[in-house]
Amino acid sequence: MARILKAVGAACGLLLYIWVAAVRFAPGVRARKAARRAAPGS
Repeated sequence: MARILKAVGAACGLLLYIWVAAVRFAPGVRARKAARRAAPGS
């Protein structure tokens, strides 16, 4: 039982880490996309 709880906790931690990283990098990604769309000749 403890092994299952540890695995579930690790999976939740990994998902939380990925979510936080995505939220932190989203504004930069949006800015790069907007700059690419606004670039002449593209």
